[in-house]
Amino acid sequence: MRKILIAALLVSLASSFALGQTSTPEPAKPSQSQFKAEILAAGDKLDEAFLKSDPAALALLLADEFISTDGEGLVRDKAETIARLNRPHVKLESLGADEKEMRVSFYGDVAVETGRYTAKGTNRGKPFTEMERYTTVWVKRDARWQIVADHVSPYTE
Repeated sequence: MRKILIAALLVSLASSFALGQTSTPEPAKPSQSQFKAEILAAGDKLDEAFLKSDPAALALLLADEFISTDGEGLVRDKAETIARLNRPHVKLESLGADEKEMRVSFYGDVAVETGRYTAKGTNRGKPFTEMERYTTVWVKRDARWQIVADHVSPYTE
């Protein structure tokens, strides 16, 4: 009988502690629109890094495991992508995504962005216009978005 009373007392004490505890509210999670604004801002930084041939800025935006596949099927890692900034024969004049075509889907700290962009510049003195559709996979790490994978395919209007 004594064991039953002790067990009942312990259960009663445990439940009173549980009922008396207050939980701290979880911090508010960012909304989809806030995440999309962050991706758009990161995309603007990416465009600027390419236009200014800024390897340091590009290095911050590309994850260490970054991999890119271009419209010809060539695969490049982070180092190879950054090295391409220093091609003296290629000069980008404009680069931008069509925001009407852009779609961003979120899966926790992962975002998949799809759309199309146009790049204009010169290659060996000859003007070019490049139009491509893209799929970019972003991951949020240490409070910033980084690209882990990118794929582009050419298109014509």
